[in-house]
Amino acid sequence: MSTHIHLSENPARDLARRFADQMADSGGGFVAVSGGATPTQLYRTLVSDYAERVDWQRITLFQVDERCVPVTHADSNWRVLHDELLSKLPALKAHRIEAERIHAADDYETRIVRTLPQNTEGIPVFDLILLGMGPDGHTASLFPSTQALHERNHFVVLNDVPQLKTQRVTMTYPILNAARQRWFLVSGADKADAFARVQEGDLPAGRIADAEWFIDPSVAG
Repeated sequence: MSTHIHLSENPARDLARRFADQMADSGGGFVAVSGGATPTQLYRTLVSDYAERVDWQRITLFQVDERCVPVTHADSNWRVLHDELLSKLPALKAHRIEAERIHAADDYETRIVRTLPQNTEGIPVFDLILLGMGPDGHTASLFPSTQALHERNHFVVLNDVPQLKTQRVTMTYPILNAARQRWFLVSGADKADAFARVQEGDLPAGRIADAEWFIDPSVAG
């Protein structure tokens, strides 16, 4: 596994700057974003510092994963994305995982396949995927000991997560590892042990290839 680590006191700020520079250089593209609490500071920095510096209408966002709850629920990843980013940058286009629907995973995979360019293996290729990591080493909604870790044929699946007594809709390794770039944003001392194990290729996040990690000193241990 090849990794590059960016260590700073404010990794969200550094990732936001890098994101803005990359979008300006490339002219935009297809970007997938993860849920969880960590991206909130990233979204706020993009709005406060780069609202006028990025051509947002040339970027199309997709969700990496979503909890199976309505958009009005406090746990909805879309709710955070909408409230912190989309509502403040109306030119930015985004596709929601309608995770409250039975066929949400199949429908979202179809939308991705119809929208994105594909590589020679027929896998849709994102320009950039923004990922996080939990204290248990999960990324996207690929949790330890869950079935989605073994998926090879589908790009988006419904994943049972018994340790949380819930289900999640998530992208799988084939599409995550096919992206042109993968960036992790991780903060908090509770993730230090998992980060060390991931650097050895362990845990679900350790199976993401050629990633760049934006972390704070507490994660680095």
